[in-house]
Amino acid sequence: MALSTTGPISFNDVNVELGLTATATLALGASSVRGLAGVASGPISLADLCGKANEITFTNTVQRVDASIFSLMGSPTAAGNYVFVNQANIYSTATFALRTGVFPAGSTLKIINQNYIRGKGGKGGSLYGSLYTTDPTPGEPGQAALYLDMPVSIVNAEGFIWGGGGGGGMLMYNTRGGFLTDLYGGGGGAGQLVGPGGTVFEYPDETTGNPGTLSAGGAGKEGTAYPGTRTSGNGGSPGAVGQTASDVAEDKPPSSVVGGVGGRAIQLNGKSITWISGNNTTRVKGAVS
Repeated sequence: MALSTTGPISFNDVNVELGLTATATLALGASSVRGLAGVASGPISLADLCGKANEITFTNTVQRVDASIFSLMGSPTAAGNYVFVNQANIYSTATFALRTGVFPAGSTLKIINQNYIRGKGGKGGSLYGSLYTTDPTPGEPGQAALYLDMPVSIVNAEGFIWGGGGGGGMLMYNTRGGFLTDLYGGGGGAGQLVGPGGTVFEYPDETTGNPGTLSAGGAGKEGTAYPGTRTSGNGGSPGAVGQTASDVAEDKPPSSVVGGVGGRAIQLNGKSITWISGNNTTRVKGAVS
């Protein structure tokens, strides 16, 4: 919190801004006070401290992929009150879009998010093999938007933190004789990168599920042998689980037709969050756990 810009400032106020006890002994010429005031040498007064804050701020204005706040802020070695202001889109190609990194002991980190932080969508369930030797996979999970390595406070009144949607389960139906009649990949999960539709080994042009989009999961595909009654699962919306395929064969393993779990909006990793604003279902999609 910055010192007041109007009215008197006391030494106690300066102590608190520097993270000291209010009654600590402090001289105006101390290096910590000069650093806060921005007056390296020469005369200094309490007036030089008006409006000053003991914070180190980095404002991100460039689209980023798989980013680290700690790295973007120069991998600092001294404890401080760090503020990361995000004004650009940050997204994921792997397991998370943005992570905090670990700042020096005694540091605090505040994230002010004013744009999108989005996890990757999961691929729809797929079939690898052939019509007679099958190796099906369930829908892939969506990925996390933000990963915590340390406690944070978050201002999200103008931003969005969305986990990736899980991929939809693939449709697998066969007669009791073992001949597969309907094979369709699941829809891809929402996210950035979007989840691709699931594929079937021998007929990718006809049976690949629909990809997700930034804000919605891809639609599953309807079986041709029994249209309207058998479909692969839709991909999940941001942070949501992918749908399970409908009306699947009894002799197919259930795990091969389920959707992938939704990606977390924030993966806590055992760390804590102090929400200042923007913690609602519109701006935060996916689990915070």
